Amino acid sequence: MSNPVYGKAVAEMLRRKTAGLSFLDERRPIGDTVQLPARHWHDEPRKSARPVATETRYYGKPTTGLATRQPATRNAGSSRSSMIYKGVKVFAESELERHSLTRFSTRRDVTLIYSQYPIFCWQDDDGIEREHTCDYYLEFSDGQREAVVVKMEKKRALMEDMIKRIRARGISHVVDDIRLVTEKYGNRSTADNARWILWSRNYHDEVAMAALLKIIECMHGFFRFGELMRGCNDPMLRRATIWCLLDLEILVAPVGERITDLTWLAKAPAR
Repeated sequence: MSNPVYGKAVAEMLRRKTAGLSFLDERRPIGDTVQLPARHWHDEPRKSARPVATETRYYGKPTTGLATRQPATRNAGSSRSSMIYKGVKVFAESELERHSLTRFSTRRDVTLIYSQYPIFCWQDDDGIEREHTCDYYLEFSDGQREAVVVKMEKKRALMEDMIKRIRARGISHVVDDIRLVTEKYGNRSTADNARWILWSRNYHDEVAMAALLKIIECMHGFFRFGELMRGCNDPMLRRATIWCLLDLEILVAPVGERITDLTWLAKAPAR
């Protein structure tokens, strides 16, 4: 029986070869190879398991902020997890919430994130009073406050109706806006892109940035991500620099897609 993982790797290698990027698959020293950065999630341990060791060290115990509740501990059928964002422990109760939270944490204009906050009241068609706990609360550098409801796209109509009823009751006493986020925003591909950006911020290098900027100034139209890797002496540093330029929006890529060596990039219109 063939190995599907191996088959996928071979297919990607053939696509790179067809695109003229076969040099990316040439054997290099192990130290020059780079993989997708590891997730820094802290899965909530099962009751029968020993505490999960984490790589991140914190000075002082993180707080849960304004969270109105702490989700139950993880079990075999759940994806509950948490992350620390600027000293605040933020929870994710599903894979969709985890991917969305990863994207929120990448935004440079987000200054604060709370989970399970705020709680809004609304009235259904039968006149029954109901409560809804928003999944996330975001604060931005310009002072804006936003409540986020995270649900699957198939529930959009239902959730948008609920949000409309919540707005009718008034939200200005807690936030400036409330919006719905679905898997179109928070999915595995966009979360992986966000993780690459977070990783690249640890490898920012002004000299490498200036060198790559000189290269792209001479490029026109669309070019593949992998093409910018051609001829570099330090593949890891060059890859990090490309992601830094995407982070700074000096380079642009298709929105909502996983960015790979074959992805078409372009210089931002302002350049």
